[in-house]
Amino acid sequence: MKMNIVPAVNGKNWLTQGFALFRQYAKTILWAIFLYVLVVAPFGLAPQFLPWQAGAPMIIVLYLLGPALLASLLGIYRALDQGQTVSLEIFLQPFKTRWAPLCALGALYMLAVVIVFALVAGIVVWAGLDLQRLLRVFVASMNDTLTLDDAEYFLGVILWVMVVELIALLLLLPLFMAYYFAPLLIAWDNVPVGKAIVFSFVACLKNWRPFLLFSLFLMVGSAMVATVVGTFIVILMLLLPQTVAILFAGVLYFIMIALFLSLCFAFYYVSYRDIFVPDANEDARVVDTEKS
Repeated sequence: MKMNIVPAVNGKNWLTQGFALFRQYAKTILWAIFLYVLVVAPFGLAPQFLPWQAGAPMIIVLYLLGPALLASLLGIYRALDQGQTVSLEIFLQPFKTRWAPLCALGALYMLAVVIVFALVAGIVVWAGLDLQRLLRVFVASMNDTLTLDDAEYFLGVILWVMVVELIALLLLLPLFMAYYFAPLLIAWDNVPVGKAIVFSFVACLKNWRPFLLFSLFLMVGSAMVATVVGTFIVILMLLLPQTVAILFAGVLYFIMIALFLSLCFAFYYVSYRDIFVPDANEDARVVDTEKS
């Protein structure tokens, strides 16, 4: 299988081309995102409201179906990009033709994530940190119920927490690289699971320059948009009655999430097209993934 090694500037082009794709087919893409969230949300949110005996199986199902759902959603982007008529048949195609290897990929990814977090938990225990208390402090900080005692404890171990987070990032990064393109390679190119994982890792590794530039532009752009939207919401809170402002902020938040997801998946599809579609980029250097 051939793979393109593209220039660093293509990382910026993924943003512009992805935005252009979204702008051209915004209505269809937003409906596809709504369908995707409608399918995924129950599996992701239900465990927060159910006992762990009922919630854990739903998380496992989400991991197993995740690659197929991802390929289904990205199939809508590909169909639009190729001028095809979008239909439910396109969305369901990965489940009909490649569900077994995609589920196998999901199982392997879930196992790898469990191993990584088990290693991180082992490091926390080895360092003498109270894992249960750290989790409680984290949950309390998310719910704004952090006590002074818990805050003092967290400040006392913050250096260790930063080290553990860095280790987790270093372990998760190669896992993310191995998974990134794998669902699409399996669903669209009929690549076996093992080879898809290797090809995805190699593609990310050899194209680290455009990925780095893409990540930097995406982070800066996201921070700027978040700052503007946050400032706008604060102004609304000051000018409007509290109930109206909260309602408006909730609607605005939902719209921003929908737009953000739509654009991120567009960037994702464009990066796949740039790296794995033959002749997608005349400036690319083509290599054989079987020999790289």
